[in-house]
Amino acid sequence: MEESTAAGQGQSLTPRLAGGQQLRVPHDPVNEIVMLAACATDPEALARYAKAFPPDAFFGQGHAEAWRALQELGRQSLGYDPATVRQLTSPEVAEQLDRYVHMRPEAPPNLRHHADMLAWDRARIEAVRGPLGDLHELLRSPASRPEAVRAAANRLKTLLEREGALHLLHDPSTLVRDQSSELTRRRTGIAVYPFGLDGFDRYEDGSWRIVPGLAPGTLTVVCGVPGSAKTTVTARIVLAQAMAYNRRVMCGAWEIGAGRMLQLLATLHLGWSRTAVITGQYTEEAQRVLEGAMDEVAGKVRFFKRPAWSLGFDPRQRDRRQRNNEAALDAIEQYVSDVAPEVFVADLFRRCMSSIDPDEEELAINRVQQIAETYGCAMLLVQQLRAKDVEQRRDKRPTREAIKGSANWFENPDLVIGVHREALFKAVPDDQLEILVMKQRDGKWPLIVEHEWDPDLGRVGPGRTVENAHVDAADTAEDALLRDSLVQRRGTRRRKS
Repeated sequence: MEESTAAGQGQSLTPRLAGGQQLRVPHDPVNEIVMLAACATDPEALARYAKAFPPDAFFGQGHAEAWRALQELGRQSLGYDPATVRQLTSPEVAEQLDRYVHMRPEAPPNLRHHADMLAWDRARIEAVRGPLGDLHELLRSPASRPEAVRAAANRLKTLLEREGALHLLHDPSTLVRDQSSELTRRRTGIAVYPFGLDGFDRYEDGSWRIVPGLAPGTLTVVCGVPGSAKTTVTARIVLAQAMAYNRRVMCGAWEIGAGRMLQLLATLHLGWSRTAVITGQYTEEAQRVLEGAMDEVAGKVRFFKRPAWSLGFDPRQRDRRQRNNEAALDAIEQYVSDVAPEVFVADLFRRCMSSIDPDEEELAINRVQQIAETYGCAMLLVQQLRAKDVEQRRDKRPTREAIKGSANWFENPDLVIGVHREALFKAVPDDQLEILVMKQRDGKWPLIVEHEWDPDLGRVGPGRTVENAHVDAADTAEDALLRDSLVQRRGTRRRKS
């Protein structure tokens, strides 16, 4: 580290970038002088900041050594005394610190400001030494992948946001400015991001039913029992986002696999019979058409492998299971950062989790929400319902209590929608499908939208609002009594056997 002038005057630090190139960074050591003098004269200030700043946060000549001496005074609960300081550091540094104390005998009332600026100076220097150097090298190389460049830029952004003191407090002016920009975007551009399901996004009169939809930074959960058509509905949403709205989509097709999901998307895109495709009832020419449709879809939708598979997880090792949840989420965040999708879909999200302990699951959902907000990506997670819970109720529609796992599956998302087919439970024509709005943070709920349904084509046709429909989050008293009765009869049978 080189210094152009003596401490106390403006100077330029010249840390090295990757590859040895130097970059001059203007630096004013006044904040360091204020902090050193304040912590020497005020024990409370020393107790507050001694552990907040390491010595390498001080770049002025002799300042790091002076800070180490003050930290040692604080550790031993000793008051400031020049003679004691001389025992802890060199005479030159002790004399320099004593000079600062005489210049500033009392801690200033705006010491917090100087602490913030001290942290910011350190962040600037560390950015040059670390991620800025990496970004510089990547930008210089024409062979660098765009994803790597974006990831380095994101690391730089994260460092600069994290290293500043009080980084968890929003700056008022920045917050107002950002919200003003958001208001302008809504007024002049897109305010609502539709799912692309006919008759679901809007009411019959054309007004918005789902607000703001799959907007950047939001979390949506789609739930249903096995066979309810939740994967087909999700595929319809993926297809609309990628093909109709031209949004970048990354899909974790962990329920049926990436290949089958791609084939399903292409089949739906062509409007072909799913049964015919699954049973091989197509000509060679039709196969080429289907392959062309798969090429088109694959150019719009990126498929993401299940992270847990590559981690060698062993279900017998409890500690490793817990670590794998974090590793899988780290992988998701890394790819969201690198690929920068506008929509991320996980079907089923639970398939990437090695631990489904309620506490671990709650942390995972919180983390997904944080990823959505940090990267401005709309996250859509698909989750199962407990089939036995649904089967024991007269009304088979989804409820929040039936969602498998932590209560956070219902509490955290901005939107929770359930998929229901009455024909799955009764001998009725399979030509209707219901999508239930079980929760909507910025719009009306609960709601039921009834759609025309063709199971062979996977077609979700025009929807209409079911008037006066009751979507209860909990069981009715009658359902609860029926369930309790069934449980009691099972217990009686077990005792008899």
